[in-house]
Amino acid sequence: MKKYLLVLASAIFAICCFTGCSDDDENTSNEGSGLIGKWQVVQYSDPEGYDDCDYKGWINLHENGVYEEYDACDKSTTKGTWKDNGDNTIKVVAESFPVEVTFKVISVSADKLVLETTMFGTETITYKRI
Repeated sequence: MKKYLLVLASAIFAICCFTGCSDDDENTSNEGSGLIGKWQVVQYSDPEGYDDCDYKGWINLHENGVYEEYDACDKSTTKGTWKDNGDNTIKVVAESFPVEVTFKVISVSADKLVLETTMFGTETITYKRI
């Protein structure tokens, strides 16, 4: 069950645009978002239930709203969509698990991303840019 969380968090990977919005915005682009790029999990707030291989996977957030997630434990790649909601949250929908999940962006910098999810209880996930 925790692996689904990793898949959804990937999209992560994922998040927050930190740019202004206009009233006529129906824009699905994530252009200018500091979230765009490839991210790897480095820490879970509750590491129980995660294997070493969970830390070797990655998520790649593309500017066009597509994301890819590599699960190193299963050696599989999942695709889906992500959207920066503009309110320090992102919406993620995986093709393999088509349920909309919202993540709170705790912080994002050039090399670190911290997300929070309440999908299976509150959990914080920290990523590094790779």
